[in-house]
Amino acid sequence: MINGGRVPCRVREIVNRQYKAVFTPTQSITHTIEMRFNGEEVAGSPWHIPVEDRPERRHETNRYIVLVLFTGNYCFIRREQY
Repeated sequence: MINGGRVPCRVREIVNRQYKAVFTPTQSITHTIEMRFNGEEVAGSPWHIPVEDRPERRHETNRYIVLVLFTGNYCFIRREQY
């Protein structure tokens, strides 16, 4: 859940017991990411991810996708431009 459910998030299984959650920030604020698996909070959750506007540059975008990959007790967060 992102920001208490106010930001849409897509979750899909990549391989057995490994999941990928993706959301697209629409505001320049710190986003709170809460993850649960089988009703239990994932270790380290919630995470607080600051999102900032960047001035547009040639061949770049100021839009980001935040990827959250979790498996068992581990979680990896990566921010990518698109």
